[in-house]
Amino acid sequence: MKAISERAIRFYPELAEIKCIRTYSGVRPFVTDHLPIVSNVDSIPGYYIAAGHEGDGICFSPITGKFMEQIISNKPTDFDISKLDFSRFEAKKEACR
Repeated sequence: MKAISERAIRFYPELAEIKCIRTYSGVRPFVTDHLPIVSNVDSIPGYYIAAGHEGDGICFSPITGKFMEQIISNKPTDFDISKLDFSRFEAKKEACR
């Protein structure tokens, strides 16, 4: 945090006058194809995944929650989200065999 602060102050000297009380950090999980996984897992009944949004998880959380509700309730999703299905990795796994 110190290095980030020092660099920021270099570009915006007025930041030196701001008192920072606390900071936080976290992980930004991603998927190798840079698309999140928002789906059920066919091989594990009752198991669902909503992950891999990289840094956009907070931004996409409302629509992800809506899609998950639709998936869990066996309703059609408002948009075609087939590219986000976990099964895309099963297809790659089979291709590698």
